Amino acid sequence: MKHIRGIVFDLDGTLLDTLETLAAAHNEALARHGHPPRPVDAYRYYIGNGARKCVERSLPQDARDDATIDAVTASFKVIYDDAWRQGTQPYEGIPELVTRLRERGYALAVLSNKDHPFTEKIIEHFFDDGTFDAVQGHSDAVPHKPSPVGIRHIADTLDLPLSALTLVGDTRVDMETAVAAGIDGVGATWGFRDAAELTEAGATCLIDHPVALCSQLGIS
Repeated sequence: MKHIRGIVFDLDGTLLDTLETLAAAHNEALARHGHPPRPVDAYRYYIGNGARKCVERSLPQDARDDATIDAVTASFKVIYDDAWRQGTQPYEGIPELVTRLRERGYALAVLSNKDHPFTEKIIEHFFDDGTFDAVQGHSDAVPHKPSPVGIRHIADTLDLPLSALTLVGDTRVDMETAVAAGIDGVGATWGFRDAAELTEAGATCLIDHPVALCSQLGIS
């Protein structure tokens, strides 16, 4: 991976540990509409494809009609907009990693399935100005991952060829995004999913700690 000049990070489960906060907000939204809560660990497998898909997965099978999904999703967004700072923090090793990468001259970016304005707001809160050269969330012009459109948009923003980028993420959808874009995908096993899923989805390599990415890049 010594040819890599830009690192694209997923957000939830890769840069930030958001599991408890997301689970609590989703469960509160479910309760407001008369549906039972789900275990926190279940959200490891619900999260990853955007808020609406997470709501669909968390609802009982007989309540997954469009109207219910839309109503619970709307409630979730209101709840999470108030709660997202609570209990969320960068994973241990992430601040050190991004500092080392910037010192070595790597371009850094974020690609999330969260809505774009919300992705920007979260990054601005948890990271210093200038940490990331590009931040991209879901929008009308950028479909959810695993579409490669977001990666291509980031490559254009960074003025780098796709081949100079790698995507670091913790779920199947991240690895599928990398495969769809034709770039290396680094599986982050400290996040929401396990090594087997990441490998099956096409991860080029796996790392168990953020700073281990430096070894894969051939830097100290």
